[in-house]
Amino acid sequence: MCKLTCALLGGCVFACLLNVLSSLLQLSLLQGPAFTDEQASANDLREQAAGVLYIVVFLLTAIVFSTWINHAHHNVRGFGAEAMTITPAWAVGFFFVPIFNLFKPYKAMSELWRASQSPGDWSSNSTGLVPLWWTLWILSFFLGRISQQVGKAATTVEGLIASTWWSIAVAVFTIPLAIVAMRMVMAIQRMQEDWSNGSGVATRIQ
Repeated sequence: MCKLTCALLGGCVFACLLNVLSSLLQLSLLQGPAFTDEQASANDLREQAAGVLYIVVFLLTAIVFSTWINHAHHNVRGFGAEAMTITPAWAVGFFFVPIFNLFKPYKAMSELWRASQSPGDWSSNSTGLVPLWWTLWILSFFLGRISQQVGKAATTVEGLIASTWWSIAVAVFTIPLAIVAMRMVMAIQRMQEDWSNGSGVATRIQ
């Protein structure tokens, strides 16, 4: 599950890069001399294809990443971690609950990182990459919301140019977000495997 999660996160980086390239081509078209209907149609098709690819990869990543989070939370409990405040199910579920999704997933991932370091006495451990991951997640989340609103209001060439720049801004934060998430997943996985091997615990690492 870890390898698949990381592979899909890498796919998100690739899809974002394609979207940035497509957006730059769109900017070149919009900011250049008058363009033909054929050029506009070709641009729209390319943008739609890049957008669909990103959505498909993002949804697959969200499903697999959520499954990995659930498994990893179960693992640390199997290693003996106690008094964790968020259950494996809610570690995933809080991503989809308004308001709570602004802070509860961070708490769940923070507990997971710390418990993966040493399940028996995890509360005083460091949070590692989790703060950086969550900062990028929040920035990407709000930039995405702004980009959607700007895109909906874009009815002129100037509006489309602004919308395109916002799309690029979203990708600028989404790419490092995916890279940090990949490193975070691999680090937690490695800590859990080291703990399992070192303690002789028979829990299966997903």
